[in-house]
Amino acid sequence: LFYFDASYRPVPLEMQFVGVSEKNYLAKQNIMNEVAYNKLRESQMAVYDERSGNLYVTELGRVASHFYIKAASMVTFNGLLKPHMSTAEVISMLAQSAEFEQLTTHMREEELPELDQMSREVPYPVKGLGGADNKAGKANGCVSAFPSLELSAQLQPITRTVLRIQLAISPTFEWRDRQHGSGMRWHVWVEDGQNEHIYHSEIWLLTKKMARETEPHKLAFTIPIFEPLPPQYFVRAVADSWLGAEAWLELSFQGLILPERMPPHTELLDLDPLPLSALRHPAYQALYAGRFTHFNPIQTQAFHTLYHTDENVLLGAPTGSGKTVGLLIIDEIHLLGADRGPILEVIVSRMRYIAAQSGQHPVRFVGLSTALANAQ
Repeated sequence: LFYFDASYRPVPLEMQFVGVSEKNYLAKQNIMNEVAYNKLRESQMAVYDERSGNLYVTELGRVASHFYIKAASMVTFNGLLKPHMSTAEVISMLAQSAEFEQLTTHMREEELPELDQMSREVPYPVKGLGGADNKAGKANGCVSAFPSLELSAQLQPITRTVLRIQLAISPTFEWRDRQHGSGMRWHVWVEDGQNEHIYHSEIWLLTKKMARETEPHKLAFTIPIFEPLPPQYFVRAVADSWLGAEAWLELSFQGLILPERMPPHTELLDLDPLPLSALRHPAYQALYAGRFTHFNPIQTQAFHTLYHTDENVLLGAPTGSGKTVGLLIIDEIHLLGADRGPILEVIVSRMRYIAAQSGQHPVRFVGLSTALANAQ
């Protein structure tokens, strides 16, 4: 808040000297303590009981101590804060902080033209701050160019262990080519409440065009979740080239409804292997003649559902257990150059690999397409 010089004079931030003329050492200490406590009480950062001599820190004092906010700034905020304030009013109040005192005392000559230009480009009316030669006016110009983001998110549980997050990002600053260039990189990550684990991280690029759009920008990803659910995770976005430019969002898990627990897998039953005659079709039986005479246990158990019904089936079994189809039909292969192209390539490569590893006959591929000018 302030200090006492060699003459026991408290020197506040405003450089106003208050003398202490008491000669008795203990009395002098009591007077200095009382002066300091009263200053804390005036700034609403502490409550001082004169009768008991007890000092109680307020919530405002804890905030100021945690973020290293100067006492003179807290006095300014106490006088200017209102329940409802516009962006211009908030930035104008911040610009009058004592932390910006060096803007008038340690400003280099080459910085003055740039600050003058920034002050003229502030995208909202600023009252009572003077020009760029005024400390608050300079700070206002700097603060308006400081990059900041507003974050919101939607949570969608995919399973009981996977959570999809759709993050909406809105830039809340005025883009300036001189300060921000053509693009800004932001590091985005999701962490737990104890800052011990990072569950997702990526780099998000904000361009000049994106900064001037009115709709929020979407960023979707998935993260793991664990039971019992923690109270919350946190999303943080930190600018790559601006010190202190950071946004964060609490992802509360209160009321998050997870999908029902999946039933256990189907047990493999002790069934007699079905013969090929169960197909009841000579042409089908001929396809497997000479290769095997009976279906294996997994094929036997799934046979009725697969062969006699149209039910949807998810069959999970080890490689080589007889679940792989020897014929793969690919329709609309003329769309190979579209988005599905890489997916089809992976499927074909995977099928060939499985057939080679399992020792089965090569998989036969049948491609269906519209007329092609170049079948190669």
